[in-house]
Amino acid sequence: MFEGRTGFFATGANSLGGRPVLCFQPDLEYLDYPDPVDPRCPQPGIAASLPAIIMPALPKRFHFATTFGPEWKQFWDRLWTRAKRAIKSADELVIIGYSMPTVDERARALLLDTPNKAVRLSICCRHTTASLKREFRDHGFTAIQAVSQTFDGFLKSEMATRS
Repeated sequence: MFEGRTGFFATGANSLGGRPVLCFQPDLEYLDYPDPVDPRCPQPGIAASLPAIIMPALPKRFHFATTFGPEWKQFWDRLWTRAKRAIKSADELVIIGYSMPTVDERARALLLDTPNKAVRLSICCRHTTASLKREFRDHGFTAIQAVSQTFDGFLKSEMATRS
C-alpha cells in the first residue's frame, strides 16, 4: 500500500499507485497467468488489497475517490480504450449471457456505438436474446444472428459451423 512510501506525501502524489497490484495466486490463475509474480507486489500472497475487478453493482465507478483525487482512473480508461480499439477492428463479436442492462452505460456505449456496424454479431442471452438483437439492429448493426438462447445451443451451433 502507498507503493512502499512512508512519512508524508508530496502534494499531487497518489496513494494507490497507477494500477492494481495482483498479489494473490488465485487472481493471477483466474486471469490465466499460472506462475507470474507482479513486480509491484512486495511479497506474494501477503498484502493489503483493494478489489481490482469492477463488480456487478451500482453505481459502477472506474476509480477510487481518495483525498488525492480519483485514483486508478487512467488505468481503467486505458483498458476501455483498448477494448474500444479491439471491437472497432473485430471480425466477429459474441455476446454470451450479458443482458446489457441500461445501468451499465459505459459497456453499452462501447458495444452499441462502435463504428464497426458490419461486424458478425452472435447473441446468446436466454430471454433477452431477441430484445438485444432488435437493439443492435436499431443501432445500425447489419450482420446479427441470434444463434441460440442457451449456451449449450450456442456451442452446438458453433461446432456445426466450424466443422
